[in-house]
Amino acid sequence: TAPEITAQRDTLANIYGWNNGDVDSSYSASDLLSGLVDPATGGYTFTAEGSGQTYTFTVTDRAGNSNSATVDNINIDLTAPDITAQRDTLANIYGWNNGDVDSSYTASDMLSGLVDPATGGYTFTAEGAGQTYTFTVTDRAGNSNSATVDNINIDLTAPQITAQRDALANIYGWNN
Repeated sequence: TAPEITAQRDTLANIYGWNNGDVDSSYSASDLLSGLVDPATGGYTFTAEGSGQTYTFTVTDRAGNSNSATVDNINIDLTAPDITAQRDTLANIYGWNNGDVDSSYTASDMLSGLVDPATGGYTFTAEGAGQTYTFTVTDRAGNSNSATVDNINIDLTAPQITAQRDALANIYGWNN
């Protein structure tokens, strides 16, 4: 009779079935008749990026019978998503806007996929100099990355101007 063996994943995946670090697995085995040649317990650590990874543990008893158990469906993504951000409303030659300023981002993740949308935007509406906004995206493994749009200057207030007459009129309201 072949030895008994069970294998399990020891590091749990997140709700999307992914990890962003090493994944530990282990086995336990027994043989009630001739005894095991291999250790009764052991482990394996998945360290490489990839989806659908598997590892098979095999034990043999002293009579030469062997049995295996597999840990499968291991998904590891160690790489943060790619993201770029930009200002969509251009500034004037002085670096200022006198209205709202639109900005946007695009993102991608080649392994586990994004939790957040692949594109999005933000509109600056308040007056002020040196404004910034940071977009952040997360992939299904929990890796995050950010991109910032900065140096946004908005002036919504027209300049104040006053005018006056410098040459006084005569008593009849005329100038010559």
